[in-house]
Amino acid sequence: MEGKYNFLPSDYRFLSGSVGAEYMFRKMVAIRGGYHLSSETRSSGNYGSIGCGVYLGPIVADFAYLLTENSSIMKDVWYVTVGFKF
Repeated sequence: MEGKYNFLPSDYRFLSGSVGAEYMFRKMVAIRGGYHLSSETRSSGNYGSIGCGVYLGPIVADFAYLLTENSSIMKDVWYVTVGFKF
């Protein structure tokens, strides 16, 4: 769970928050889902997300897709990250 307030010029200040859940299988595969709430006129708006992660030794690969309305600027956004665990 996350919440934040953006201290920008007064016309662009807004409150936003997120909530999510993750299921980890054998410390190798993670399935995730979440929802982001924010101002639709001052930010990217409200959207859901689904994703997964794969852990192969020190290598981590994460994938996520944003579930938005057709008119959203965030429509059809995919996140792909690859990293290393120390």
